[in-house]
Amino acid sequence: MRRGTTDRIERFGHHDSVRRVAERTMLKEEEADRGVRTVLAVLREAISKKEFNDLMSQLGTDFSQALESAE
Repeated sequence: MRRGTTDRIERFGHHDSVRRVAERTMLKEEEADRGVRTVLAVLREAISKKEFNDLMSQLGTDFSQALESAE
């Protein structure tokens, strides 16, 4: 599969994202979770509110809850 193609779209939640980040970076899941939350927080500051809301609506409520619990 080439990068950037949509031939095979997978849906997964926050927990699976954290697990995948941890596996690929060899971090502990707690560290990966902190990293994922940090990326979302930085994006919230870097892009418009509308863009961020669009992003979060596509990611799902578990990502929103994870971000809110980190604040």
